[in-house]
Amino acid sequence: MGTVNSNACNNGLRKGFSTGSVSAAAIKASIRYYFKYQKFFRIEIKMPGGENVLLPVAELSKITPITPALERIGGGWVSRASVIKDSGDDPDVTNGIKICADFMFLDDADSAVAMLLNEADDIKGNQNRDNQGGPINRSKNTLMLLHLYEKAGETILTRLSDEVKKYYGKLYIYNIIKHSGFSIILSSSAGIGIVRRQGLPVSPGFPAINPVPFKMIEWAVKEEINGRINDRAGINQNKLNCCAGNGVLLSILYVPDGGIVAKKTLNPRLGIEGGISILGTTGYVIPISAKAWLGTIKSSLAFLSCNKIDACVYTPGRFSEKTAMKILKDMPKESFIEIGDYVSYSIRKAAGAGIKRVIFAGQFGKIVKISQGARNTNAKYGNLDLKYLGALVKAVLKEHIDIIPENEVNDLYEKIINSNTSRQVYDYILSLCNIYNPLPDKIFYNILKTAKENLIRMSKEQVNIDIILISYEGKMLASTL
Repeated sequence: MGTVNSNACNNGLRKGFSTGSVSAAAIKASIRYYFKYQKFFRIEIKMPGGENVLLPVAELSKITPITPALERIGGGWVSRASVIKDSGDDPDVTNGIKICADFMFLDDADSAVAMLLNEADDIKGNQNRDNQGGPINRSKNTLMLLHLYEKAGETILTRLSDEVKKYYGKLYIYNIIKHSGFSIILSSSAGIGIVRRQGLPVSPGFPAINPVPFKMIEWAVKEEINGRINDRAGINQNKLNCCAGNGVLLSILYVPDGGIVAKKTLNPRLGIEGGISILGTTGYVIPISAKAWLGTIKSSLAFLSCNKIDACVYTPGRFSEKTAMKILKDMPKESFIEIGDYVSYSIRKAAGAGIKRVIFAGQFGKIVKISQGARNTNAKYGNLDLKYLGALVKAVLKEHIDIIPENEVNDLYEKIINSNTSRQVYDYILSLCNIYNPLPDKIFYNILKTAKENLIRMSKEQVNIDIILISYEGKMLASTL
């Protein structure tokens, strides 16, 4: 397939590139710059679908030396490339983040590293891996491989100068490629998360580089190394010749702002520490919010199921989630899932994932829509039915005609059905507190009770469900708990 130069989608929006694509591009660019030492502004990578795409290279630079020993044999500098993540017209929290890759040659006389690499290579031959690549289970072989990778990373760090080490911290090796008599170590460092819990596509202890990006990086490295072998005109071709035999080439992937940005993602909740994840199944960020939401909901439930967590908290958005976390302090953070408008989908998927209990925490407008039977609360699927809401409020108040005069009930009904927003209705109901204090609680509870019954029906009565009504001030106003 040819090279794709356009980022336009069929819907007219501009698609972006995943962190996996950007990482593969940065690593490939760092390799090319190391051997050719000529500036370039774009790099071509292969996507999972087979097509090639061009990504802009933000920065190319070099650091020298690594160590005096390497300087003497002509391998003592580090090439650095960075690529900026462009998420297209569906920007996420990683949009604009800089992903960096450094590339260097290690001393081929380093027997300690060579021995560790040989042991790791033997284990890799026996390790169970899926057809996408990447460590996938917590088997004995995986644990042994992780241990050897950790030792090799520690040993390599001692070989680097302080000038280089200040950019990294700890090295986490995630792959070793054997090629034409030398080894290429692929590692990550600062700003890329480390998996600490089971239930994800990557085994605990390894960098959070998902299977498809893992393979994309492998493709990019092999393609570029093959290109350098065939390109005898390269300015630093002698460096590749230095690697023959037991030579070791080292790639380090890192994200300077990854630790900060990761706090805004789901990573801390999923047990991924220290940075962002390298993600992507197609290599693109497709500007379709539905696909992003549904995928997140599905993967979050799968994670809970794998970790034997059978209760979760659904919220429509971030404000509701933050409030719910304060209210439900005993619930583990990973059990909170933002579902957007996808109510029915989320309830059905929860039942299918073996979730026994769901608490839905949201604000007035969303809960009223659920009580009137909405399966998706987005406005394009239907507006708030003010006549339904007015009738519901009127029915509750008429049960307490001894407390509130009938003419006031009728006046409130007229106000509700002629309201402009759900917030206006909410304020009308709360205004009853001034004179008829218990009535708002009864109205809210009736709305929640009807919404709860609808959610239980959506689950085909397989899930126990409760609802929390969150005020616009971020407090619990009513609940079925």
